[in-house]
Amino acid sequence: MEGRESKFSQIAQNVYDLKLGFIFKLNLVALCVFMFSLFINFPVKKVITGLVDSALTSNRNCPMSYDNIKTTFFPLGIKIDKLKIDGRCFGKRGAEIFFHSATANVGFPSLSPFGPSLHAHVSKDSTDLKLAIVPSFSETLIRLKNSTIHSDLLNLVMDKGTLFKGIFNLEGRFYLENNRLNKGDFLLKSTNFKINNTTVENFEIPSLAIGNVLLKAVVAPKSIEIENLILGRDTPESPLNAQFKGTIRRNLLRFEASSYDLQGQFRLGQSLLKSVSILEMILPKDKQDKQGYFRVKMKGQISKPGMPEFL
Repeated sequence: MEGRESKFSQIAQNVYDLKLGFIFKLNLVALCVFMFSLFINFPVKKVITGLVDSALTSNRNCPMSYDNIKTTFFPLGIKIDKLKIDGRCFGKRGAEIFFHSATANVGFPSLSPFGPSLHAHVSKDSTDLKLAIVPSFSETLIRLKNSTIHSDLLNLVMDKGTLFKGIFNLEGRFYLENNRLNKGDFLLKSTNFKINNTTVENFEIPSLAIGNVLLKAVVAPKSIEIENLILGRDTPESPLNAQFKGTIRRNLLRFEASSYDLQGQFRLGQSLLKSVSILEMILPKDKQDKQGYFRVKMKGQISKPGMPEFL
């Protein structure tokens, strides 16, 4: 009798254990089914595309348009086809920047500054921008790394027609407050920069294959500190070689009205001097050093450059 009760007790315990495990698994399955049903029935795609559409089209000062928005869930993100940015975004009414595609995915949270992160990728021909965007309560950080910019985009933004030619590499950090650039730092480089023929102060300037360009700068709320600006190669064959440092005092309403104060040196190559012979008459030979460089100080507005002061 005792043995029979022991067996019943053991069976009851086994059933109890099995029941608890079964109930736990059943509840887990039910929870998964519930979450999946919620995900399927809740209009996630509609909510996301609605938020993106509102963000792109509702800003009157910088309206954007697109052809199509697709959502992805692994990882969570969006893809925008044929993104068009109105010229009002960069102060050029009537102009428009067109990107073939733009993608954005949610990334790991950032610790400095603290907040969620968004990884974006925008492409147009040879322009390829890779951004990490971190919005926070006080400011928004935009990081650019391993990004390339084609001269067509620079010409469009700067309203320079087809003056510049080349591909630039850009890395930097930019902090925005109230959608305005507040501070940051960046490094812009190129090895195939060219200036097409143009006219400066009634002088016809031929095409210049500058080659190397390096611009390293720090952005402050009211100024841009040019830590290093290098144009051309330090070789006799180069049409131009120049190195400058200085400050640009920012005009927050119109960048072209910003003033600059730069100091450095430059040397003109024989190919340029032969093409523009009048330069030989203008340049003060007594200010030229043994290597052929002129030391100068330059002040003025970006839209109205001043004459250089030879040192």
